[in-house]
Amino acid sequence: MLSLMSDLPPDVIGIIANGKVTADDYIETLFPAFEAYAEKNRKMKYLLLLDTSVSNFTLEAWLNDGVLGYQYLMRWSKVAIVTDQEGVIGFTYVFGKIMPGEFKGFSRAALQQAKEWVSAP
Repeated sequence: MLSLMSDLPPDVIGIIANGKVTADDYIETLFPAFEAYAEKNRKMKYLLLLDTSVSNFTLEAWLNDGVLGYQYLMRWSKVAIVTDQEGVIGFTYVFGKIMPGEFKGFSRAALQQAKEWVSAP
């Protein structure tokens, strides 16, 4: 399931992923939220709190994740991925080297630090 975070500045979009994540979560929650956010923000700051295993994402959800990333490819400013999955943090580091914008992984214990980092100019 995907849900919006409510405790971030208006120039940051935050999503919490928990339990099973499906294509419908992207269609019903993520895509509309990003469309509304993109209308107000040229450069995009995104925080994903990954409170579920990446194995809980369906194939269709992963495909929609790729669509979302590509759709806003040149608009990413900062992306913070918060998780206790070391492999995801490592992937975020490597992925950030080839993507526009800054990408950074944080442990779950460093959630506040991630919020501060992604919110900074």
